[in-house]
Amino acid sequence: MSTDKITFLTNWHATPYHAPLFLAQSKGFFKEEGIKVALLEPNDPSDVTEIIGTGKVDLGFKAMIHTLAAKARSFPVSSIGSLLDEPFTGVVYLKSSGITPDFHTLKGKRIGYVGEFGKIQIDELTSHYGMSPADYTAVRCGMNVSKAIIRGEIDAGIGLENVQMVELEEWLTSQGRPKTDVQMLRIDELAELGCCCFCSILYIGNDEFIERNPGKVHAFMRAVKKATDFVIAQPEEAWAEYVDFKPAMGTPLNRKIFERSYAYFSKDLKNVKRDWEKVTAYGKRLGVLDASFEPNYTNEFLGWTLGIDSQNPTGDQKRMADLQRHVAAEGGFHRLHVDEVEEQTRHPEEFERHRHEIRFHRRPKPTMGNNNMATRNSAVNLNTEADQEGNTSVRRQAGDMDSAKYLRMYWYDYTSLPRCRVIPMHRVDAAEKPFTISITKASMGILPNDTLVPGVTGTGVYVLHPDWSSAKKGPVDGHLSCQAFFHEEDGSEAVLCPRGILKRALHRAKAAGGLTFLVGFEVEFTVLERTGDPAGDKYRKLSNDGHSWSTAGSLASWGAEGSFGTVADEILDALREARVDVEQFHAEGAPGQYELVLAPQTPLQACDGLLHARQVIESAAARRGFRVTLHPRPFSDSLGSGSHAHISIASENGDDPEVYERFYGGVLEHFPAIFAFTNSHSASYERMVDGLWAGGRWVTWGSHNKEAPLRKCKDSHWEVKVMDGMANPYLAIAALLQAGTEGAAFTWGDCPIDPAKLSSEERKTLGIKTRFPKDLEEALEALEKDNTMVRLLGGEFVKRYVTVKKGEMALLNSIPEKMRRQWIMDRY
Repeated sequence: MSTDKITFLTNWHATPYHAPLFLAQSKGFFKEEGIKVALLEPNDPSDVTEIIGTGKVDLGFKAMIHTLAAKARSFPVSSIGSLLDEPFTGVVYLKSSGITPDFHTLKGKRIGYVGEFGKIQIDELTSHYGMSPADYTAVRCGMNVSKAIIRGEIDAGIGLENVQMVELEEWLTSQGRPKTDVQMLRIDELAELGCCCFCSILYIGNDEFIERNPGKVHAFMRAVKKATDFVIAQPEEAWAEYVDFKPAMGTPLNRKIFERSYAYFSKDLKNVKRDWEKVTAYGKRLGVLDASFEPNYTNEFLGWTLGIDSQNPTGDQKRMADLQRHVAAEGGFHRLHVDEVEEQTRHPEEFERHRHEIRFHRRPKPTMGNNNMATRNSAVNLNTEADQEGNTSVRRQAGDMDSAKYLRMYWYDYTSLPRCRVIPMHRVDAAEKPFTISITKASMGILPNDTLVPGVTGTGVYVLHPDWSSAKKGPVDGHLSCQAFFHEEDGSEAVLCPRGILKRALHRAKAAGGLTFLVGFEVEFTVLERTGDPAGDKYRKLSNDGHSWSTAGSLASWGAEGSFGTVADEILDALREARVDVEQFHAEGAPGQYELVLAPQTPLQACDGLLHARQVIESAAARRGFRVTLHPRPFSDSLGSGSHAHISIASENGDDPEVYERFYGGVLEHFPAIFAFTNSHSASYERMVDGLWAGGRWVTWGSHNKEAPLRKCKDSHWEVKVMDGMANPYLAIAALLQAGTEGAAFTWGDCPIDPAKLSSEERKTLGIKTRFPKDLEEALEALEKDNTMVRLLGGEFVKRYVTVKKGEMALLNSIPEKMRRQWIMDRY
């Protein structure tokens, strides 16, 4: 902005926690630094990053998640320091609303939010807890969440512990009701982030202004640091001077907001690296940031000694929660102090024994008869009960599971092997916190023979969180199965997590174009008989006279002891009990080959259901002495097995050709790179030949054409035929959805027949010009060369995936060809 003054835009009208900024002005700290600063207040807080990003204003305040999202939207802004560190943020509600600490009680409620990211957060949480955005009503309230709750316009809303909760506490007091009637479901706990850093309030600036005026920025930060030091050292005097400078602040409510904000003021103003990494990962998970996004902050303008990062951030959050409950009950100015943190680090057991005595500085130890201590203890007990409820409520979600003895936690690595840990259920139920297990970080770099690929070591662990929304009965009696998310030890979602990669694709589709999807899988598998000869051919074709596609005779043995027909009966019963919706079951064209057609679900649910169905099939067959394989072509003289995926755009206008043609245009544009995920094994390319009803070798599409890789069924419902059972479905669907969301012009004509039978001129007329990779090596090369797909999926992930696949190819090449097919069928 062309003026000698630095222009600064707050994130809303003047509030109590803006005190350091306005005191830097009133006490003359800006003048001492030789700068002039014009302080401005916005009409709409949503405009702040855009106004700063376009250079109309130089500096301002904004939350961390909004600062990241602004850069993602190409606004050149960066954080130069912190005002408030990790203020608790969540869904605020009154007990009378019928909402409880159980997130599922939000179903059917009206939830208010400030701006678009609030809704994205709630949508993501509903998915995390097995619900959908349709299960609640979203109401945009701007900065008036508290008023909307008081007026009965919403049942709950996103707010800050130091603002909206205080406003509601004061209103309850005026109504003669207890303050404790206002509660908060903290988003950091619901989303398993580890801390509330996404709503840290930052000093941000226009990148061009920062680059051209480093001296002014240094001076500005020195001035607000002096003001912050004054606020922390002398809060009573600071408040009195702030009210004198801004008379509108002089209300009892604002005084209480200032007291509750006091503990959050950043002492050294630094951008905390750990917090930025967490929120960047969270933004990617929400889909507001691309996988390759790098955080936009700097500490170079903080010319003083910066504090050491907390060694126990989770413990600090718990102590902060205790401290803020005390401030809510007693008032006053209280902060967590360094000596307290150091004492906890040096002598954790002694610290825990005496923590109630030293928790609050300037206060005597509360007695056991103190009502405030009783309130705090009740709150702690309630949280513990809620954690235990989170571990056990899954039984109600999965059906009658009181008899479950074991929990199976599954994850699928980059070789598409299902991996599993079995945990006695009493261990899950006894966990005081949401149940997790630790797994070596080598798990995303290990080959089927348990060797590690280059660059991967056994150092470090991931924390596996069971996704209770995926819980299903089986695959055997007494077992409960669920899929898991990979997290880092600090609570952030692991970048390499396959399910997380799909979730990020879904969030991006929703954020970028409002797109949601349904996916349905066809489960093709081949049943083998065991020969009993471990030294020779272990398996032979299933004995079934006249077995062929959809023939009734292929099912004639149903009910006969020792037949696979009887196993099929057990499979369908088990899937029904597990609530996996099967639309059809029939024989396929190869010997012993069958197919299950699963009902469409949301993409993550569809992948979870597919993988559970395979476990049920394999387990039931094994109990009866059969072997089931997903090998793409177990017999070279027969048809192959696929895992066709049906995709439809479920969101509004999804069946509009302008919407779905651009989506599938993106898929076609990036199909060669996607092939590395849908046909992810060397054996996949035995199936991928022309004339085998597998989709062929040409990139094209066709209406009801089973020889086209992409078959149009009706409107936005299309079938991806070039996918088999050795693909990791989370990664394959993520790649398809990312490419489709990116979109591309739809330049291909409707191919009516097998594209291999077209002449060159006919293919040219239909825009058919690209052949699929002939093997996995070519597919990986196509992926690495597709910069768009690398950006969308994340460079770190693609690099690791390619490394694993190359290691897998080398391993297979080391096995004699005669043994290789059997080796694969042993594992898949």
